[in-house]
Amino acid sequence: MEAIWQGVPVLTFQGDRWASRTSQSLLHNTHLGHYVTSNIAGLINCAQELAHDPATPTRLKQLRKQMRDRLQTSSVCNTQALARHMEQLYHTAWCRKLTS
Repeated sequence: MEAIWQGVPVLTFQGDRWASRTSQSLLHNTHLGHYVTSNIAGLINCAQELAHDPATPTRLKQLRKQMRDRLQTSSVCNTQALARHMEQLYHTAWCRKLTS
């Protein structure tokens, strides 16, 4: 999240660890899902393609201008929705405790 906030795109793959799942979720929620690959080999291929593509610096420059806005307007930074969801979870748990 900090990298995206600072305008640095991140590559990740669909792994089974917390870090890859969190990175994947952040990238998808900030409309950067094309930086998520299905495995490590895909991640390496994506990195190599970006490194060899002469258009990459220009695309990254444009992307850096948008990344903070993408993050701020994503569901990841919607603290009101998070608070409402947590209230609903607490209410549901409380109601279950009363009926058990």
